[in-house]
Amino acid sequence: MFVRLERTKARDGNSIRLPLSQQHLGDALGLSSVHVSRTLTTFREEGLILRSRQRIELPDPAALAREAEFGDAYLNDGIDHFFNH
Repeated sequence: MFVRLERTKARDGNSIRLPLSQQHLGDALGLSSVHVSRTLTTFREEGLILRSRQRIELPDPAALAREAEFGDAYLNDGIDHFFNH
């Protein structure tokens, strides 16, 4: 969501508005709210996210991407990147 919001210019620096409960996030991701809560707590303790009401800030987005093994290549407009080795 962070990367997508960046591409649509709907992001405020490293902060995004996320008006979803942990239950809503879990439902959308196919995870239990307990797992979402534990994951967010771990990320907060590791300094990867800061949460305040309906906002999430990523102090170091690259560090969180590495932790999650996230790559955004699938978000590119074309499919050429899938065929380049």
